[in-house]
Amino acid sequence: MLVCMQCKRIMNVEAVGTKIVETTGKDGAPYKLWSADVIKCAGCGMEVACTIPKQQPLSEHYEPDFAQLASGVVRVY
Repeated sequence: MLVCMQCKRIMNVEAVGTKIVETTGKDGAPYKLWSADVIKCAGCGMEVACTIPKQQPLSEHYEPDFAQLASGVVRVY
């Protein structure tokens, strides 16, 4: 169970297996592509992207297939 620390409400699964792009901290450039479950608070709308600890990224910025795999991704973190 995940609880929103702002609203004190239980968070619900918004999407499963969503492709998300992790960005660099400096300039926000695309860095890694992940498959994640998105959990959302019904109260304030806070979203959390969840992966499993042993999960590897689908692709990284230097790999030739990165741009193709990342096309159409709606969520960027």
